Amino acid sequence: MCAPTPSTCSSRPPTAGDGGEPPHTSGVDALRDGRRLFQAYVFFFEKLVDVGAP
Repeated sequence: MCAPTPSTCSSRPPTAGDGGEPPHTSGVDALRDGRRLFQAYVFFFEKLVDVGAP
């Protein structure tokens, strides 16, 4: 089983929440990086990443 840190899990790319720092300094920076913004009681960002064919 994979631990939630990128250094201990090489089978997946790092994701938001893996590190202690936010991946972006602002919401605008996240949007510029290709993330999508959702509103569902709170706001959250999502970034779609192509992982290739299974």
